[in-house]
Amino acid sequence: MEFEMALDRWIDHLNAGGSKTGKPLAAATEEAYRHMVSSFYAPLGDPGHPKAAIGARWMDNEREALLTWRKNSTAGPVHQNKMTRYLRQFWDFCGDEDGLGLAFFEKNPSRGIRIQTSAEPARHQKVREDEQVKVLEWFRNRFKTHSSFSTFRDLVAVGLLFHSGLRPVEVFEKVRRSSINESGDLILLDDAKTGEPKTALIPPRGTPEREEWDEYIKRHQSQFEDDALLFPADLSGKAFSRSSLQKNVVRKMRGELGLRADWGLYAFRHGKATNLARKGASELEIAHLLGHKNVQTTRKYVHLNGVDMLKINSKYNGNDSQTDSKREKSRKQNAFRF
Repeated sequence: MEFEMALDRWIDHLNAGGSKTGKPLAAATEEAYRHMVSSFYAPLGDPGHPKAAIGARWMDNEREALLTWRKNSTAGPVHQNKMTRYLRQFWDFCGDEDGLGLAFFEKNPSRGIRIQTSAEPARHQKVREDEQVKVLEWFRNRFKTHSSFSTFRDLVAVGLLFHSGLRPVEVFEKVRRSSINESGDLILLDDAKTGEPKTALIPPRGTPEREEWDEYIKRHQSQFEDDALLFPADLSGKAFSRSSLQKNVVRKMRGELGLRADWGLYAFRHGKATNLARKGASELEIAHLLGHKNVQTTRKYVHLNGVDMLKINSKYNGNDSQTDSKREKSRKQNAFRF
């Protein structure tokens, strides 16, 4: 069996419900899977099946090869681990009884490679509030320079991501004009992972993002039907691929603003959770907003830094003079109570 045929069987398996979500793969995801597996397991254009193209050496050294690739890769730690997971998944499929049934792939020596702690600094870097404000300003300036439907759509979508905590896939594939409630302050939609109904916030009144939102809704109302996607690809109403925004527009923005190579739109979701925690929201409240069933998942989205720790210490341990003054006043008042 040829290598490309093995890849086709694997992709068909994922589209038939074998993926993590059980949903069909997006075209961009399928393309990324094929590229990653092909470029690692066999030279591009090699017609041989992995068993012939790779050779027994890969059976013995796959773990070392993956570690070497991760060490030399310029991709961020999150993308490195995605790559490792895709390769394992393909390897396992070739050896599973429901897959290709090849004994050569039955044992995967790459098992045991875990995400390194080096991923943590990247996550902290991605939720910096000043960076997210710069991103908003960049999209706003882009809209002023290129006043078109697509640039205005991107600006309003980024503003919604900044304030709502929604996933990018939910903004571009789930939010419709009919999703907005009667008061115009909330969005009612289905969670992209669980499918359960949830409520999301739109930009609050008095912010530039709210003004842009209201203007966009006004234009959208005259151009599309009630059930149309709120952020379509064009004026025809066709569904928009967020991957094109990430690959093209966001890539250009990262270069101009000097952001990390792995910075993406999902950072707004982490930023919203962190900002709510800094303002005193409980874990249950943040979990409800993000659509998490387990607060343990929510904790991965909150990234408090040293400044936050100092504020907490000052607030609860009485290290500031104002707290000491209030405590002394209360002590004197209580001294005269019987």
